[in-house]
Amino acid sequence: MFEKSYPDITFKENYDDKLDDWKLELTMAKWLGGKKTKSAVFYWADSRMLPKEELANIKKYTPLLYEYSKTLRDPKSLTKAEKDEIKNIHQKATVRTDLARLHSFLTSFIPQKPKNLL
Repeated sequence: MFEKSYPDITFKENYDDKLDDWKLELTMAKWLGGKKTKSAVFYWADSRMLPKEELANIKKYTPLLYEYSKTLRDPKSLTKAEKDEIKNIHQKATVRTDLARLHSFLTSFIPQKPKNLL
């Protein structure tokens, strides 16, 4: 799935017996306009794709992949507690400023100080 979404990144998968998890080696050959090659190593970490040094902090990260319900409930059938829970989740998601939740995978191939993205 990620290979199709990120065709400019090469994915190499191996199982790491010591860590009992999938190890993903990613390489972008044309990083910064083809002047450099950028590589990074991640572990699957229950769909979080984390570098080895962040595995101990797995709970700080949200999964990249998760299941969606195939059907939607009629909002009229929700209890007040369920509606409050949804509002709480939405409020947390919209005001989140915790950079630790930004996935290392998604930020690894972005220059640290881009001059101009436009």
